[in-house]
Amino acid sequence: MDKAPDNKELSGSDIPFPFESEVGRRLVMGDICYYDLGVRKSDKELGKDVKFDHLNEEHYHVVPRKNKLDKIPNKTSWDSFSYALMMGHNVYCHIVAVQRAQQLMDIEIAKTKDKLTWKHWHKLKDAESNADQYSDWVPRNILYFASFIEDLFNTKTKDEAFAMIDSRQGKAFLTSLEGARLQGGNAQNKFNSLFDVEEVTKASEVDLENPEDQELRDLEQSVS
Repeated sequence: MDKAPDNKELSGSDIPFPFESEVGRRLVMGDICYYDLGVRKSDKELGKDVKFDHLNEEHYHVVPRKNKLDKIPNKTSWDSFSYALMMGHNVYCHIVAVQRAQQLMDIEIAKTKDKLTWKHWHKLKDAESNADQYSDWVPRNILYFASFIEDLFNTKTKDEAFAMIDSRQGKAFLTSLEGARLQGGNAQNKFNSLFDVEEVTKASEVDLENPEDQELRDLEQSVS
């Protein structure tokens, strides 16, 4: 997933938001990057031995936009409404992704309906992992499951349905769909091998209710 630009130089920009969604196509970067740079004083105007401090209001001719705490944001150009816009964009993209997955599944099921049945399912060996894939979009077990569900609901009696579920083939197939925990072991957790996690021991160090809090931004960036 790409990161959206976060730069105070884009404040007021009419450049279109680069990511497609019903929300995104209505935005420009100035909608997301709200906080600006202001107009700072030159080094000469600040005086000898005075280093420019971007958080000091006295170092500006025009003070940058402040956050709701009446402070100049440290780095971020996003305000609370920027986060709300991004949240709407992300939710829309998630909904579209789910819908697209469902549509692809319908297509693949239609293509394999007369060729694939759960009765022919078997557990793959490593050498067969690629040979027994019927679709570039939908995992083989999902296609087999569609066949299983259709047969299950076509049974004539409740006893016949349970007999199908309890059959040797039925049990083996359904077990293959279970997660690692249901199969008797703990799910393999690769999170710690992919990310360095810094434990936050004091809740007061990060203002979780203030998305403009720089320490919160630093924490987000450290785990992203």
